Amino acid sequence: MLRCGIKKGCSVIPAVVQCLTRSASNHSRKHEYKEPRYVLKDQPPDPPLHCCESGCANCVWIQYTEELIDYYHSEEEAKKKVLSLITDPQFKAFIQMELAML
Repeated sequence: MLRCGIKKGCSVIPAVVQCLTRSASNHSRKHEYKEPRYVLKDQPPDPPLHCCESGCANCVWIQYTEELIDYYHSEEEAKKKVLSLITDPQFKAFIQMELAML
């Protein structure tokens, strides 16, 4: 069984994926964390296809940015990529504000 390296007991399915969580500090004794994300190591994650653009607390663009940060290991590069994909100026401003708090 493969391990993600973040916490003992956290297993990963195939060898080509890496267990990613919001942060390593979210791993507790009870192994409580939001939800694991699995990203292929050899290519960046795909942008979200479905977004209501209403400013949800769990916006798919914010989750996508977190996945890109984990992939690129660069917060600035990930944020630039996400903002370049959003066309609506008001929604882009909302996402910019949310990303500033990451």
